[in-house]
Amino acid sequence: MNRLPDFLVIGSARCGTSSLHKNLCRHPRIRGPKGLRGNGKEVHFFDKKWGSSKYDLDWYRGLFVGHPQEFCFFESTPNYIFHPSVPGRVKGILPEGRFIAMLRDPVDRAWSHFCHWRRKCGWRIEDLKREKFNPVEKGIYHVQIRRWFNVFDRDRFMIIRSEDFYSNPSRILKDVFRWIGVDPIMVENPVYWDPAPGRDRLKKKMEYEEIPHDLKRRLRAYYRPHNQELEELIGKRMGW
Repeated sequence: MNRLPDFLVIGSARCGTSSLHKNLCRHPRIRGPKGLRGNGKEVHFFDKKWGSSKYDLDWYRGLFVGHPQEFCFFESTPNYIFHPSVPGRVKGILPEGRFIAMLRDPVDRAWSHFCHWRRKCGWRIEDLKREKFNPVEKGIYHVQIRRWFNVFDRDRFMIIRSEDFYSNPSRILKDVFRWIGVDPIMVENPVYWDPAPGRDRLKKKMEYEEIPHDLKRRLRAYYRPHNQELEELIGKRMGW
């Protein structure tokens, strides 16, 4: 038997969604998608695959296997929060959906994103000084969250500070389990997961060189008003 997901982890990229996904799947009543290549969590049904005759709704349903009375199903595609068309598409397929957003200090997120991809894409540090550079844009959370709030009621969202998850993953996981509606079991020894491209394996947390001080100061000033707008929007102190 297969069905559609009960909730989505919608983002954001480089905010710990891989670790959250892997640890959620350790709950006996929660299941992620089956049969995916790559990192095993990012379906991209509502963004990259949307409109494809190959990846239709039957294909999407087929990823979630099990009896709906026994399991909660979900998938985690961090780009969903950023893509402007995704909220409306999700509304048409999952009108009763629920959503988890993990948000990290946008300066740290941008630097992590940059370091992760620069070898592959040839990015330069100078690129991070451009406001329209993708890693910089993805840290303007209030614009992205507002698009979702315009489509779904706010009580359908759980917003997690990545820093809280990193510092106390067991507590955050129990909070997520309660929010989902399953037993809030204690996950022993939560794992950090950062799968390398083309592989799906547990890794030791990657360490990047420190962000240059002048760049950090510049990004901090740029994000300050955006962070304030986010806090006003969600009614939660983020502390960045």
